[in-house]
Amino acid sequence: MTIVSDKYMDSGGNRLGWLVSAELPTEDGGSHVEIKASDNDRISIYYHRRKSNGPHLVRGLIRQKWLDLGGLKGLGYPVTDECDTEDQQGRYNDFQKGSIYFLKGEPEAFMIRGSIRKKWKDEGGVRRLGYPTTDEKPVAGSAQGCYNDFKSAKKEEGDHRAIYWHPKVGAHLVRGAIHYEWLMKGGVVGLGYPITDEEDYIGRNGHRGRISRFQKGVIIHYWEGSSTYVVSYEKGQKIVFSIRVSIVVILAGIWVASCVYAIITRNFWLLGILLPSGGAITAVLDYIFRKMGERVIDFLLSNNAS
Repeated sequence: MTIVSDKYMDSGGNRLGWLVSAELPTEDGGSHVEIKASDNDRISIYYHRRKSNGPHLVRGLIRQKWLDLGGLKGLGYPVTDECDTEDQQGRYNDFQKGSIYFLKGEPEAFMIRGSIRKKWKDEGGVRRLGYPTTDEKPVAGSAQGCYNDFKSAKKEEGDHRAIYWHPKVGAHLVRGAIHYEWLMKGGVVGLGYPITDEEDYIGRNGHRGRISRFQKGVIIHYWEGSSTYVVSYEKGQKIVFSIRVSIVVILAGIWVASCVYAIITRNFWLLGILLPSGGAITAVLDYIFRKMGERVIDFLLSNNAS
C-alpha cells in the first residue's frame, strides 16, 4: 500500500469509484491515480511529499478547470480535498498557486488567486461577495492589471461586483451602481483603476450614499433617488494648470525685471538675493499648486455631486 492507495481506500474505495489507472508518476516526483465514479465523474488523487501536504482528491468541474489551466504546471498540486464552502452553496479546492470555486447548479468552476483572492477573503469571501464568475483575467488595455467578477448565491443580491488589481494601486472592490457607471465611462481606460474600496459618503446637502475613488476621478452613488455622479480629475487638473501657468508667467516676469533692475543699478546685494532664490521659489510654488489642486478637486466634487 502507498500513501495514494491509502487515500483511495480512506475515501471509500470502490464506493468512490473504480481505479482506471495504476499509481502513475508525475514529472516532478509526485504520483497520482485516476478514478471513474459510478456517475461517470472523473476523480484524481495527487500527492507530492514536499508540495501537497498529503494526498488530495480533485474531481468534476474543479478537476476539469484545473486541467484546463495547466494542471500541475498551472496551479500546482491540490492542498485540500474538494470541500463545501462556508455557506454550503458551493464547492472548492485550494491549490499551491490559487483556488477553484463553483456555485452548485452552475455549469463551470472558476479560478481565483493571489492578491485578488486575499482581498476577496478579507471582504468576507462567499458569504459577503459571493462566488467568482470569471477566472482571474487580464484587464483589456492594461499591461499588468487583472480582475475577477463575482456573484452572490443569494437571489436577492443581484448587483455587479468585481475586484481589480494593479501593482501600483493594489486590489480594490467595485460593485453595484458604481461598478456599472465606471464601466459605462470606459472602466480602466476611462477613469483608471480603483484606488479605494467603496465607502460611505455624505454630500453637502446631507444626502447619503457611497463613493469609490479611481486614478482619474470619483464616482458617487446616492441612496435617495438612486442618482450617480462622476467627477473627473481631468477638469480639475486643467483648471489648476491654467492658474499655474498664469502665476508662473507673472512671477517669472517680476523676477526677470528685478534682476535686470539690479544689474542696471549695480545693486549687487539685491542681485545676490534674487539669483539663488529660484530653486526655493520653485519648491514653494510646487507645494502651493499641489494644495490648490486638492482644493479644486474637492470643490468640483462638492458642487457637482452634492
